[in-house]
Amino acid sequence: MTGYPIDRYMHVRAVTKPTFGPAGDRLFFISDLSSTREIWELTEPGQWPQQRTFTDGSVQWYAWSPTGTEIAFGLDQFGDGRIQISLLTSDQKTVTKLTTEPSVVHRWGGWSSNGEQVAYAANSRQSDVFDIYVQNRNQSYGTARCIYEHDHQSIIVPLGWSPTDDKLLVIEKHSSFNTDIHLINIETGESELLTDGPTNETRYKSIVWGSDEDSLYLLTDKDANWLYLARLDLISLDLVPVLQPEANIKRLVYHSPSKQLGYIQSKNGYSAVKAARFVKPDEVTTFPSPTFPAGVSRSLTIDREGTRLGLVHYPSDGKPDVYTVEIKTGDITRWTDFTAPVPDRTYTEPEPVTYPSFDGLDVPSFYTTPEQFTGASYPAMIHLHGGPRSQIYPTIDPFREYYLEQGFARLEPNFRGSSGYGKEYLGLDDVEKRPDGIRDVEAAADWLSEKNSINSDQILLSGISYGGFLVLAAMTRWPEKFAGGLAISPIVDFETYLKNTGPWRRELREAEYGSLDEHRELLEDLSPITDVENIQSPLLIVHGENDSRIPINQVRQFAKQAKDQNIPVETLFIPDVGHRIDDRAHRIEICKRATDFFETHLL
Repeated sequence: MTGYPIDRYMHVRAVTKPTFGPAGDRLFFISDLSSTREIWELTEPGQWPQQRTFTDGSVQWYAWSPTGTEIAFGLDQFGDGRIQISLLTSDQKTVTKLTTEPSVVHRWGGWSSNGEQVAYAANSRQSDVFDIYVQNRNQSYGTARCIYEHDHQSIIVPLGWSPTDDKLLVIEKHSSFNTDIHLINIETGESELLTDGPTNETRYKSIVWGSDEDSLYLLTDKDANWLYLARLDLISLDLVPVLQPEANIKRLVYHSPSKQLGYIQSKNGYSAVKAARFVKPDEVTTFPSPTFPAGVSRSLTIDREGTRLGLVHYPSDGKPDVYTVEIKTGDITRWTDFTAPVPDRTYTEPEPVTYPSFDGLDVPSFYTTPEQFTGASYPAMIHLHGGPRSQIYPTIDPFREYYLEQGFARLEPNFRGSSGYGKEYLGLDDVEKRPDGIRDVEAAADWLSEKNSINSDQILLSGISYGGFLVLAAMTRWPEKFAGGLAISPIVDFETYLKNTGPWRRELREAEYGSLDEHRELLEDLSPITDVENIQSPLLIVHGENDSRIPINQVRQFAKQAKDQNIPVETLFIPDVGHRIDDRAHRIEICKRATDFFETHLL
């Protein structure tokens, strides 16, 4: 191997969830600057940030109290997704645990307007059912009051308190593509359904209160192919479109007193940040848009005065940083400028491409080729995202950059069922249609093989979570097409996966993959463990031992069966790590192991 070592590339700093401090003069964000995800603070642009939490886990989110005296934050201590809630005083001297039940999942629901109470959902009564709780900030966990008992397994999450603190907005998730909104009376526990119910598959996201208590602003794809901005009248329950571009609106933030808003528009993976002001309840006037380098903007937030937006921008050919935007002018201020572990010029911007699948569908993808390679042809890696309703974005990936320098091409498909390309595309791999999504992987290999620049005998696969499943599914179906694979946190057996995944997740997953009662034969046919003996090329499987989404036992069984068939399978099972691998040290360990594996077996 040549060039920079893999661990240099892996030191690109992760940064997410910027938030303005109470006075608006400071910025907070989550980063892995200390290897694990912690909260950091900036008092002015360009300075080195100060670490504000020192935990033994991974901070997933945080929320300032309306009084500005405390920060609530969620900690995943054991990597199993069972997040606990704590309070940090504004001087960062005292941490108080609000929840202390490590077997329970807690989902944050916001502060009351006076900062005296918090709301959250928890599955403490029954592991497969979430209820809604309200708790005083200075009381112990056992004193939380259950204001609403849910009666079935769909996930419910409180989104925030009403302006008068007497109701909670709650989202109910029937599946990743079908949600409903409820309004729950805190005193009586009565629930009012504000949307059409589970039979009408519609998404509702980024839900915020309007400037009065009679309306909500939100993003939805009701009767449309794209997510758009709409107003929901709480008296008539009429849904009125406000902005409907021919692209997804991914994120909405709103400042009620000024009636100013920000949103991120996404098309073909690229972002555009927009700002506007409501001039009528259903009409906005837009402000000048900020100009960022081509790439992806995330984690949009708005300050308490409604004058600035905060966000993280990921340029396609460089590292991510935190920025603020003046809403009325579009002027940009860069707040962070973390040292790049390798020079920015080393990064290569992915090229948007499409390739035809078996049925003529054009699969949108990103393709990158090694600039410095001079050989007759080069190997290629097909990288498959998780989700499955996620997508590949044109942002830097340390693993991609390293292998580009080693002379690899890389193709990253947004196979059918990926988000970002409309509701119709999103549903193209549901249940019985899932084999079509797997065939998109075969088509990717065929597209690469037809290129004179690609060595068709050295096409590799890599993938995470659902992408790991696709790696195994492709290697068991078309073993002759792939020279090897890396599967991180993969599903290998849908039956044991659905039986043993976190009980609170089962209904959502069955809506996506099919149910054990109705689709058992399909699920068996889909499961790579059914055809493990077909694999012919080297395979590395990585899995966290604390993974509650895809329990590790099925992966151990798959690896054992493969080794019993004399298939060259290696495993890396990581203690104290769950489905998400947030710790940079673990990510470096995985990439080094993968590098050694591919060099030993394939290069």
